[in-house]
Amino acid sequence: PQMTERVKYHLGIYSGRLKNVIGRYIVRRKKYFPMIEDIFKSKNLPLELAYVSMLESGFNPKALSHAGARGLWQFMPATARRYGLTVNKSLDERIEPRKATYAAAEYFKDLISIFGGKRSVMLAIAAYNAGEHRIIGALRQIEDPMRNRDFWYIYRMGILADETNEYIPRILALMIITENQVEFGFKEPERDKNASLESEDDFIELGF
Repeated sequence: PQMTERVKYHLGIYSGRLKNVIGRYIVRRKKYFPMIEDIFKSKNLPLELAYVSMLESGFNPKALSHAGARGLWQFMPATARRYGLTVNKSLDERIEPRKATYAAAEYFKDLISIFGGKRSVMLAIAAYNAGEHRIIGALRQIEDPMRNRDFWYIYRMGILADETNEYIPRILALMIITENQVEFGFKEPERDKNASLESEDDFIELGF
């Protein structure tokens, strides 16, 4: 019930006051989604993970957050370097879509190896947002991990930050809208030839 309620809430926000923003994300999806899918297929990763980029950056390879995360996958410098990307004063490979996506694929592989696949892949997605140590700490508080080791159980426990609790419902909402654009009133927006869809400024961190 909590999942359904929160997904519906974000569906309302994304098809309401943030409709223009999501419309731009859908436009960029056409450019970058096939590349992401090809790389994730080559790594045997669930293709649904591609929507993490939609939430993180709106598929904008130049997106820059207030915290300093950058690129399609919003890597912080330390995480980017850990997965083979060069980040220094003269070069920032976080803004190179293909290289950043290969790095994200390796990161997801590591997270899935820690938290498991199939029904546990949501734990890996939550760890992408919160960091693996926070999710491990939450899992350690489950009294019966043989039965209850999944994201929605720790969600109901209320021990994760609101941002992480909402991360999965927000991704699910983006998936539903993208796959049902007409039903949610989306059509391809007219593009302003003088405006760039891939600038650092064309990025809004999707709120709750």
